[in-house]
Amino acid sequence: MRREPAPVDPAKLHGAALTRFLDPQARARVEAAAPRFATLGPGTVCAGVDYPRLLDGDLDFVLFQRTLPWDHAPGVLLLTEAGGVARRPDGSPYRPADPRPGLLNAADQTCWNTVRSLLLL
Repeated sequence: MRREPAPVDPAKLHGAALTRFLDPQARARVEAAAPRFATLGPGTVCAGVDYPRLLDGDLDFVLFQRTLPWDHAPGVLLLTEAGGVARRPDGSPYRPADPRPGLLNAADQTCWNTVRSLLLL
């Protein structure tokens, strides 16, 4: 499986951000950025469903706050093997043993950079 690159224009990107576990300031940033994307919703609230949607091209990015390994290790493996990007908000790679919160997954590095600049900075 190979994930096609996402559109470069943020207005054409489709994403998901589960804001329930975000602090109020982070939630406000996500809500303020939402109009800049084609769509930005909460996703399905299930990593096991959202990762396949990202791989299939239904979504271009997904932002998670909780990073439990049983939710993310399989999806991150599939995504990165298909050419996608899974990184912490600081740009470091996802590691299942790392308990820090925050994980931004994207179709490609350009999409990841764009979404990070709009949602997390």
